Amino acid sequence: MLLKKRIFAPLFIIIGMMFLECIVSYAMPENQVKQATGSIKGSVKNLTINQVVPNQEVSLYVYQNRSEVDKKSVVSDETGSFTFSGLEIDPTISYSLTALYQNVEYSTKLINLGTEAEQTIELNVFDVSDDDSKIQAAAYHLILEPMDDGLYVTEYIIMANSGNTSFLTSLDSKNEVGFSLQLPKGYRNINFQQGFMECCVSVEGNTLLYSHATQPGMTTFIFSYQMPPQKKIDLSRQLSFNTGKLFALVSGAQFTLTSTVLENTNEQAKMQNKTYAKYIASGLSKGQIVDLQLELPYSRRFNPIWFVAIIVVVGLSAVLIIRNVTGRKQHVSEPEETTPQAAQQKPSPQIQHPLFQNVNEEDLESLKTGYLELISRLDEMYEAGEISESAHHLLREEQKARLGEVMAQLGQISQR
Repeated sequence: MLLKKRIFAPLFIIIGMMFLECIVSYAMPENQVKQATGSIKGSVKNLTINQVVPNQEVSLYVYQNRSEVDKKSVVSDETGSFTFSGLEIDPTISYSLTALYQNVEYSTKLINLGTEAEQTIELNVFDVSDDDSKIQAAAYHLILEPMDDGLYVTEYIIMANSGNTSFLTSLDSKNEVGFSLQLPKGYRNINFQQGFMECCVSVEGNTLLYSHATQPGMTTFIFSYQMPPQKKIDLSRQLSFNTGKLFALVSGAQFTLTSTVLENTNEQAKMQNKTYAKYIASGLSKGQIVDLQLELPYSRRFNPIWFVAIIVVVGLSAVLIIRNVTGRKQHVSEPEETTPQAAQQKPSPQIQHPLFQNVNEEDLESLKTGYLELISRLDEMYEAGEISESAHHLLREEQKARLGEVMAQLGQISQR
């Protein structure tokens, strides 16, 4: 009996302590429950000279579900080392290290402590140089997709810096860029999709400027824009950097690509269930002109409403020209005093054609100019794909006929 008491007494004590611990844990407020934490430590190193960087400010950005929620900063010690401790371990939380060195920002990829609570990261930085001899577009893709509302262009560039310095050059006293690109005239709806930092990209006129330094290694940039629906689209440009390979990929069958630089490979590439004709050029130099013109079948179907609108505009334009010149003459002309000499003078010849009645030679010249402008505008609209070929032909012939009548009347006057 005594033996049983000696055995069960310690057992009861252990069970009681475990029960008490459960009660205390349950009663303790949630914010007082101890949670596991992690740490990120490392060093800042300048790979250009292969030395650590002391006294360098390092920032730790905290993201939850990809949204920034906090920021902490420390300064590296004499050995370039730094430590961030007490970091929360949560699958929804990630971290990124950043250092601003020689006015260039360097960042690490996102770090999650869920798989490893304590991690060591080396934050690499580089000296800055304006020597672009190591900068090139390893691959430069122009993806061209004709649509009903215009040509969609995607530029896919793999930039390579094979040196050990970050490239940054001055355009002027105010602007420094990692690279710049020439955009075609008439572009619209530009959209930056990958590789660009929102703070550092801008467009001035037809030039895209990226003020962030081009760091050693490979970086992919993707952006797109739209060109208006025209029969002839000029995508020529002057290269801002050496280019290893330049590709032009064109979808659809009805197009003509003209270039003295790009060669037709007579091959097809397939992307996302689309087939593209493939053109290529290799070993291109900075400053080289790449001529590239695309002819597309932008002749829209005949639209009766649009056709009537053009007829009305053209007709009203002609009427306004006639009313303007005749009304102007009636408004500015002053009655002349009748004298015997004036009565003996013959009146100036008047045109008796129904359309040109009471219109003299000066007015006919104005009408001639007006019809020529109308014909020129119709040609521009056709070239831009704004009217169909049949509508262009019909309207143009009508205006040519009226112009012919004006020219005939001018011919009669010149013979008198």
